[in-house]
Amino acid sequence: MFYTLKSLLLTPITINGVTFKRTNVSGDYGGMEGGAIATEHCTMRKNELFSLTTQLWYLKYKGEVFDTDKESEIFNQVLSTFKFIN
Repeated sequence: MFYTLKSLLLTPITINGVTFKRTNVSGDYGGMEGGAIATEHCTMRKNELFSLTTQLWYLKYKGEVFDTDKESEIFNQVLSTFKFIN
């Protein structure tokens, strides 16, 4: 099995009985003038990968103009509703 440093740094989290691996993927998003705070949650089910990504985009020259704590609370509320139907 192939491991990357990034895969070894994943943090496990359980949402409605489903265990996800959570990691910061902020460096994978953004461009010359934009940036993002991004978190990815991944899990496997029946040999299929499921990935949920939350992102907060901002313009680099303006900086982060949002309340990170409040946005995290909203993302956590949304993620808490996740469940597999079948």
